[in-house]
Amino acid sequence: MKKILLFSAGIDSVCTLANIYDDADYFVYVHMGLPYQVTELKKAEKILLHFSEKFKLNLIDKFFPIYHDLYDFLEDADKVFIPYRNLLLILTALKYFHNDDLSILIGNTIDDRVHDNSKIFIDQSNKFFKATYDKRVSVGSLFSNYSKISMVRETIKTTKIDENDVEKLTFSCFNPIQNKECLSCNACFRKNVILYELGIFRPFYNSEILQYYAGNLNELSYDRKKTTKKYLERLSLKSLTRSI
Repeated sequence: MKKILLFSAGIDSVCTLANIYDDADYFVYVHMGLPYQVTELKKAEKILLHFSEKFKLNLIDKFFPIYHDLYDFLEDADKVFIPYRNLLLILTALKYFHNDDLSILIGNTIDDRVHDNSKIFIDQSNKFFKATYDKRVSVGSLFSNYSKISMVRETIKTTKIDENDVEKLTFSCFNPIQNKECLSCNACFRKNVILYELGIFRPFYNSEILQYYAGNLNELSYDRKKTTKKYLERLSLKSLTRSI
C-alpha cells in the first residue's frame, strides 16, 4: 500500500510531514488555480527540501483547466473557501494513483470546524471507499485526537522542527504580498494565534477580522477559545474580550 500525504504549506501539513517523511511514498500538492497557491506552491517545494533534498513534490495542476470553473464553487466573500476541499483532493489523488492501493493522509485536528476535516468525515470516507472502490483505500490523519496547538507542541517535542520552523517554514495566507504572508487575512490570524502560544508574536492588521473573533469566541473549541483570547488581549483588545 502506497502512502500519500496531501500536502500544502500549512501548519497541519508540516506537522504531519515532520512525523512521517521517512515513511511516505508521495507528497501530493493539488493546484486548483487559486491566486494564493502560486506562493504556497513555491513554499511547499522549499519545505520538502528542508527535510530532504531527495524529496519531490508530486504536483497535480490539471484539476480545473480554467480558473472560473473553480470560482463558481467558492462560497465566501473572499473567494478562497472551497466546500469539501479534502474530498476533492482525495478523489483527485485516486484518479492519478489509481493503480495502487493507497493510504491517504490529510491534515486534521479535533478542533477543525470544516465539514470534511473531521473524524466523522474520515470514518465515512473509509466506509464509502471500502464499499465502492476496486482498490484498497485508507483515509486518515495523525492528529484527529489533538487540538491544533497540542498537535504543534507534540510535533516540536518529538521531531526535529522547533518553534521558529513553525513560523518560518509554514505558509498560511489567502492574500500574500510579494510572496510573504499579509498578516491581515483569516489564515494569517489563525497562524498568529498558534505562534503567540509558542512565544512568537506577530502583528495583525485587519480590525474587521479581530472584531469578528472577539465577538464569536464562544463558538470556538476550548483550546482555540483560550489561545485566541490570549492573542486578542495581546493586541490590546481586552475591552472586547472581558465580557465574553
